[in-house]
Amino acid sequence: LVLSSARAAFPKRGHPAQTSLCLCHLTRKRIIHRAQKAALRKERPAHWIALDGDAPLGQRTPYWPGTRHIACMAQSKQGIHNSMLLECVSFDAENITLRNLEGEERFVCTREFCRKNLRSALAYTIASAQGRTIPGTIGLCDLSHPRYTIRHLFTCLSRSRSWSDLSCED
Repeated sequence: LVLSSARAAFPKRGHPAQTSLCLCHLTRKRIIHRAQKAALRKERPAHWIALDGDAPLGQRTPYWPGTRHIACMAQSKQGIHNSMLLECVSFDAENITLRNLEGEERFVCTREFCRKNLRSALAYTIASAQGRTIPGTIGLCDLSHPRYTIRHLFTCLSRSRSWSDLSCED
C-alpha cells in the first residue's frame, strides 16, 4: 500500500534522473551503464578516459571534466573518505584532478587510485546514500524487489531536497 502510494505521488518522469537510488548492486551497475552511454552521446566530450573498476562491484567508469564519482573504500586515503562525492576537474596521462562537491578540497590522484577507489555517482545503493542530501533529480529504483521495505523508501525520500525532484523508476 505504501509503495503504491509512493508510485502515485512520484510518477516516472520520462527522462533519466540525475541520480538513481537502488537496493542492489546489479541494478546500480545496469543503471550506470545505460546512463554513461547516454551522457557520452549527449555531452560528446572531446577528450575522455575510461577506467575499469575491480570485479565484482566495479565497472568501467568514464572520466571527463564534470563527471561525478563516489569514493568506495574501507579507510580514508589521500584525504578522501568513503562515500565522498567528487567531480572530475581534469586529467592527464597519469593523474586525475578531483574536486570535493561537499567541500572546497581538490585532490590529484593517480589513475590507478581512481580505478580502485571510485565509482560513478550516477547511481548509489540506498545504503551508500544514507546520511547524504543528493542534489538534483532522484530516481527511486527496485521498488518491486521483494526485500524493498518502507525503511528503504523513507531513506530514499529523505535524501532529496524537494519532493518534486523524486520519481519512481520501476
